Formats: sequence, structure tokens, C-alpha cells
Amino acid sequence: MTYTNIAVNWTDPSGVAHQTLLQKLLDYPVNSSLPVVLLLHGLNGNIYHMRSPETSPGMNYDIYWTPPDDIDRGWHAYPNVGLYGFIFSPKKTVTGWQPYLAQQGYLTFNYAQIAALGNIADAAVELEAVVRYLLAQFGKRILFVCHSRGGLLFRTLLQRVRNDIDVLTRIAGAYTLHTPHQGSQVADVAMAIHNAVTNLRTIAPDCTDFQTALDSIDDQVNHPAIVELSPTSSVITGLRQQETQPLNVPITIHTSGGTNPRLFNMWPSWFDASSAIPCFNLPPFHWTTYQSAPFNLLDGTPVADICPEERHGGDVLVTEVNSHLPGEASHDVQETNHAVALWDPTEQYNAHFKLKDMISDGYCTAQSFPQTMSPGVSYPVSFTMRNAAAQWQTAGNYPFRLGLWNPQDSLVWGVNRRNLPGPVPRFSEVKFDFNVTAPSVAGQYHFQWRMLQEGVEWFGSSCPTVTTRSGLLEPNHSTPS
Repeated sequence: MTYTNIAVNWTDPSGVAHQTLLQKLLDYPVNSSLPVVLLLHGLNGNIYHMRSPETSPGMNYDIYWTPPDDIDRGWHAYPNVGLYGFIFSPKKTVTGWQPYLAQQGYLTFNYAQIAALGNIADAAVELEAVVRYLLAQFGKRILFVCHSRGGLLFRTLLQRVRNDIDVLTRIAGAYTLHTPHQGSQVADVAMAIHNAVTNLRTIAPDCTDFQTALDSIDDQVNHPAIVELSPTSSVITGLRQQETQPLNVPITIHTSGGTNPRLFNMWPSWFDASSAIPCFNLPPFHWTTYQSAPFNLLDGTPVADICPEERHGGDVLVTEVNSHLPGEASHDVQETNHAVALWDPTEQYNAHFKLKDMISDGYCTAQSFPQTMSPGVSYPVSFTMRNAAAQWQTAGNYPFRLGLWNPQDSLVWGVNRRNLPGPVPRFSEVKFDFNVTAPSVAGQYHFQWRMLQEGVEWFGSSCPTVTTRSGLLEPNHSTPS
């Protein structure tokens, strides 16, 4: 895959300058009618999490694969009994979220967040700068796909810009993958380990090796980002309190959660009795092994008792229940663990349709106009538009309308906007009947219409363009000039 970097320069509240590199995938054609997609990775993530999960964090094991019942190990010079070894789930070739969404025609951006193990407030400052850059550069709405803590980061962003209507109206919505919206008790276990390590330090304060070992353990659990994932953290409780006051612009959020803490399968492989019986052959012993029931880490083992996430209903880091968000548009239950959500085809398939629910899309199914026009004379025209995505609304400061796309916003035909008669649900059609006035000077003129959300974006495909020459209308399917 081919990527290019786009630099976003920004300054944090203390006045320190930073630069964030956005990665843009170049291998697939972009559907210009679709919004931009910004991908947010989770706790301690990097730029590969949403791009190439087979690289980081891995976990692309096929937990549904099973080995053959018996495996021929060949001829050997000596007998053998007991345990031969272990067989592990093989890895799969997977597709990450960025290439998957790019294949669907989305312009996608991915980046490595600042403070991946630090305070989420710092990461939110960076995210706001990235969002404002994308809005300024591309003039398109933004969809978010967020894994784990990335969903909390998105919610934190919404509270940062809650008074900025222009930004909120351009946020199309989000799909969160296994986000601990209500927190994770794994974070509490991590803090318990940290406290235990702190107490152990007093046992042998002068033993360098012992203290180094404790440092290694503590480094895995003692980070601000982990503390913030606790169900009782100020981040979780603060967001919950802030969200009791609705945003001025409603933002659609779809959620998903996993129910399988299994990381991989591991089958003990045992010699059968024939492996110890000599045969008339050189070498004389023919080894054959068979597999007993697999041992599944964190799946029905005593380790699973450490916290609810490791028992039935969790995905290693968050229970399915805690992945819900009050006011969510929908919720998908997935039988996957936390890392598999980074590439699972079922999750990607479901998300594809949920993203369609949050975008504006449509196309022209019919248009009618006179074949001849005289300059300065008024004529009836008709356009039928089909809604292919989220409902078109008529209320509010940002209504949906039919607009003159080419020449864009011009009054050369006497009118450049037409209001909807009412809300238009997905997969419904609406017909616009109105009059236009032919330009007073005979010549060549474009005449092409398209849907838009006022003050937000033009969207969908436009109607076929036509041109006038000395009053004669000629169909012409060329692109706008």
C-alpha cells in the first residue's frame, strides 16, 4: 500500500509547537460524494493499529481453526510417549480499517496520537487541530471510526467544541469499536498491581535487581491513560455529566462491543501408543500425535476470575455492557476480542452500513425541461432526487435543498435553490417542480442541479448537465466547467 504524509502544525495550551503527520492512503479511487474518514486508535496505539493490524498489535489469530485429529511425525530411531508439544492457532491475512474504508471509496486519514499513554485531554487538543485542518483543506464532513479509547477521545472532542456550531455541523458521526464508554475494571486491576508494587518496594530497597523487576512490572500498568479508563475516573464520570446537556447539533454515534476474551487457541499434542512400538522398518518407530481439548487463555480458565472483562461477556479489556453509550444510535454485539475488532470482517461489514446512515448521499432519477427556450422567458422544469443515505431534514439552520451546481450558486436562471416539501427518508424520492427563466442573452449556458445541506456541503451525484445555445437545449453529460 502507498501512503503520503500531510503535516498539521498546532500549538498546545502551554504554547509548545507540535506537528502531527496524517497518513493518506493512495491506492484506491476516492468517491468525491463521500465524507472524509478520520481513524482514531486506542490505548497505547500507533499509526499501524487502524492501518495494518497484522503488524501492530497483531492478534490476527484464526480462533476458529482446528488442527487435524492425527498428525504423522515420521519415522524415528527411538520410541516416545507423553507430550509432544503444542499447536497454536495460525495467523490470518487481514485487512485493517484504513484500507477497508478506502476500498469503499472514502478519503481516509490516520495518525499516531500524541500522549497514547498520557492524559486524554492532551490528545483532544491535538485532535481538534487535526479536525479543523481537515475541514479547512477539504470542505467535507468528517466521519470517525474509533477503536477502544479512541471513542472516549471522540467524546472528549465533542465537549471541547460543543459551542462551535460550524464544527459540529460538519461532524457526520462516529462508529466506536469496543470503546469502554462506561469504563473498564481492568484499569482497576492495573492500579491494584501498581499499589502492590509500591508496597513491595519497601521489602528490599537496596536490591537493584529486585527494584528493576518491579520497575518493569509497574511500567506496564502505571500510566495516566490507564487510570482514566477506570469506571470511577474523572474522565468517565466527567463525560457522563457533561453529556447530560445535549449538544446544539445532535451527533450520531453507533457502538459495538465484544463478548469473547479468547486470544488464541493452544492444543496440547500427545504421542499415541504406536509411537513407542517398534516396527519392521529402519528407523523402527513411527511417531503419531493427536490433539486434546484446546487451552484458551482468559476463556474459561482461573485467570478469567480477575475481573468481569475476562469472564463471559467481556473482550479482554471491556465488557459488552460497558461498551454501550446512552443515546447511541445502535449497538452491535460481536463475538470477538478487543484486538480482533481492528480487522474483523463482520465488524467492518456492519460498520459500512452504519456509516451510510450518517452520511448525506443522493442522485437524480429524472429531470424534465423544454427542448427549446427563448431568452428571458419562464419555463417549468422538474427534477426527481433519490435519497441514498441519512434522512434529509428541512428544519434548523442547516436544511437540505436542491441547488444549482453548475454554474454553482448563480442566478443566471433566476433561481438557484429549491426547498424540500418535507423530510425525505432514506431510499425515498422527492420531486421538485418549479419555473426557471432562460438567460436574457442567447448563448451557451450550463444547467445542472445537485443536492446540498445549506452551510455544510454539496453531496451525492449531480443531475446530467445541459447547455443552451441560442435558446436550444442539448443534453450533454460532461462534467461542470
